[in-house]
Amino acid sequence: MDEFIERRKRLHQHIGVFGYSAEFTRLGVVTASSQIRGIGAFLTHLATAADLPIVGGDQSPVSSWIGQRLSTVACNLPSVSSLEELQSGVPPFLEWDGAGDFAELLNLLSGDRAYSSAAAKLRSRGFETSLIDLLGLTEQFQLVVLRNAVRSFDLRRGEGHEDAWLTTVFYRYALRSLLADRANRSYLSALDSRSALEIPSASDDSHWTEEQGALLLSNLPRLPPLERTALQLYFGFDGPEKTLAEIGDVLQCSEFKARSAVIRGMAALTALTDSPAGLTAIERTLLQQTTVEGRSLAAVAKSLGLSYLEARDLYSRIGRRFGVGLRKRTVSRPQGAEKEDL
Repeated sequence: MDEFIERRKRLHQHIGVFGYSAEFTRLGVVTASSQIRGIGAFLTHLATAADLPIVGGDQSPVSSWIGQRLSTVACNLPSVSSLEELQSGVPPFLEWDGAGDFAELLNLLSGDRAYSSAAAKLRSRGFETSLIDLLGLTEQFQLVVLRNAVRSFDLRRGEGHEDAWLTTVFYRYALRSLLADRANRSYLSALDSRSALEIPSASDDSHWTEEQGALLLSNLPRLPPLERTALQLYFGFDGPEKTLAEIGDVLQCSEFKARSAVIRGMAALTALTDSPAGLTAIERTLLQQTTVEGRSLAAVAKSLGLSYLEARDLYSRIGRRFGVGLRKRTVSRPQGAEKEDL
């Protein structure tokens, strides 16, 4: 039974959300709403299919099998309206995160247009957002808001309107965040001038000492696999330092999600090492329980005596604190530009 399950999970992981999207696009299924319904239908079939190819070795039979099944699915997309209904048809043993995949598809297929449109609307209201601010807002939006927001999206009525929906939801989130930031501008300006994970000399007591820096590295194995790999690539522990786009390529995720993984990894290391990153006791507890222990934000908020909104805003501020410290060269390199030999 274990092999029955593992073969199906391996095949699903082998394709990945971007692989599904590329194949469905080739078949003429081009919207995020239709593609997520296609993934759900394919996984429902995958759960009982008896003729599975073996992942590994010669990939031609695997690619052919996947192409044929997705082609069949593309012609018979399920007529469901909600992610909950779609998810209910997929057996739990496949461990499918339908909401997470739909959020990724929206970012992939609508993100550039939606976030640019929202930024233009913000500028029209007098908010001059820099690129790094916009990246920080989109990263926090995806980390805190989008995965839950998509659960209310109507997959049938909303099909073809994904750009407009994502623009509206992100604009409202960004507007709330920027209005809050205006009230705390002096605090945020101080954070903007601070590097979150630079390790100066041991004589500077406000940053990590050499001994604490070594402690950071020793705690890397305690991080979740995604965050651990992201930091190893970011800091170049096994080779040259990578940009966020390059990290995304390795992790097979978007640049935004790669940035999120780096920031979460930094935050988790801070919680693990008790390093002096300017965190209050409640901030450190929030990080420890969410990023290291894996508890939900709602559960942590309750244990700390905070409302969910208070905990969410606190988590967002912590994320921005680490986000502004990301080195400038982690942005995507221009196409054709030579990579640094670090």
